[in-house]
Amino acid sequence: VLDFNLNGEVINDFMYSTIVIGGAEELVKFLPWFLFGYLSGKLKEPFDYVLYASVSALGFAFVENFTYFENYGNITIRAMVTSVAHMFDAVIIAYAFVIARYRLPKDSPYKVLVIIAGFLLAMLAHGFYDFWLISNAVSDFKLITMIFFIISLHIWFFFKNNTMNHSPFFKG
Repeated sequence: VLDFNLNGEVINDFMYSTIVIGGAEELVKFLPWFLFGYLSGKLKEPFDYVLYASVSALGFAFVENFTYFENYGNITIRAMVTSVAHMFDAVIIAYAFVIARYRLPKDSPYKVLVIIAGFLLAMLAHGFYDFWLISNAVSDFKLITMIFFIISLHIWFFFKNNTMNHSPFFKG
């Protein structure tokens, strides 16, 4: 409808990667997590947020990778790298929920803003990753995607460890 596509222009391609790809994919990963985990009451401790968001992201990545089977040379890197990248992006949103629930006062008016900020950060992280990978405007800089991937992997471990350390079951 809006005729918004990748066109090789830096700003356009970054916005497309962030809003269209990042926004849509993060929403699709968020919905099962929210419906199964959050609304069903399955999230009993901070780590559960990270765990279920990661599982939702891996399910999404599994299905998405089927669309790439026609280019079998691409599937190995996609299966390893993008699956983990999807987990990182999804966990940003889950971690925002952890902050809203466990770190802010119960009556804080900022809870919704933290969750919205988490979703926007996940979109931005997803878009940043995709932009350097798929935009023709910056095709000489695909290495930035791998550097960002390594940094995001460290941040995912921080989220995981931090939520485990704040668990009521943690004995440390």
